[in-house]
Amino acid sequence: MRTLLGTLFLLVGASTVARAALRPEPVTESTVEFTTAADLDGNGTLELVVVDKLSGQYRLGIVSGSKPVWNLARPSGLIDVTGFSTGPLLAKEAAAVAAALSATNHDDLVFASPSGNRLTVLNADPLATNPQPFPVYPTGLKPNFVVAVEVGGAGANVWMDLFSASIGDGEPNPFRLSLTRNLSPTFQQFSDSVLPAALSRGNRLLPETNSPSEFAIAMGRAPAASSILLYHFAGGLTRLDTSLIGLPTTTEYAAGTFSNRVYPTFLVHVPGTPNVAVHPLSEPAPGDYELNPV
Repeated sequence: MRTLLGTLFLLVGASTVARAALRPEPVTESTVEFTTAADLDGNGTLELVVVDKLSGQYRLGIVSGSKPVWNLARPSGLIDVTGFSTGPLLAKEAAAVAAALSATNHDDLVFASPSGNRLTVLNADPLATNPQPFPVYPTGLKPNFVVAVEVGGAGANVWMDLFSASIGDGEPNPFRLSLTRNLSPTFQQFSDSVLPAALSRGNRLLPETNSPSEFAIAMGRAPAASSILLYHFAGGLTRLDTSLIGLPTTTEYAAGTFSNRVYPTFLVHVPGTPNVAVHPLSEPAPGDYELNPV
């Protein structure tokens, strides 16, 4: 966690930005922790978030006065965390106020743990004195993956929904995919399906600025190969829109908008090798997205 202290100084003097202008920050993952940035108190400034996988505890890097500091570690309600995401998930305002805003003004945290057999959602406002994890139980056993996304469609509201996967349903179909509608402060699952392989390395992605639809990025991890999968959400519908398949099992990715492109670009690499494959996202027809190598 201390390696992020230099990055924390970037928060000093950061200008206040409207909540709607903040795009999702990538969640990066190592063997021991998750790292991202999110606006947890709604003031327009990003806080750094580091999650220790083994203990399930998280720490916040914040700006106090003019100095960057680390908050004390807090529990997520789980141990052995394998999935993590951020987004507006829990109401901090009265329902009438939230409806008037037509949007939330803060991010929350969501965690997944197979050993805990549940997800937990947490209001991680740095000023909250004792935030309590809210448990969510998808149909699939041992949830290991979660991304907060806006699914849309009937029943959609100002809160993000949960796109999760699990690994514990037993043979012949141990892997399951679940969509859970966020009715903050309650959650209701409305979709469940079988997966061919376990998912990991989740991230939320907007295909373009102010896009009405969203992607969830996932790595499909099979014994012989990996895949990068882009699940597309629009109007309450979910589909596997495009993918890169047959990749080495240890493949990793990074996705972001580079060189003033309208659409994100995926950088794909295998740790320990010198090459990086570049795959820009394109939209050859409205709502039809593709990943093609450069």
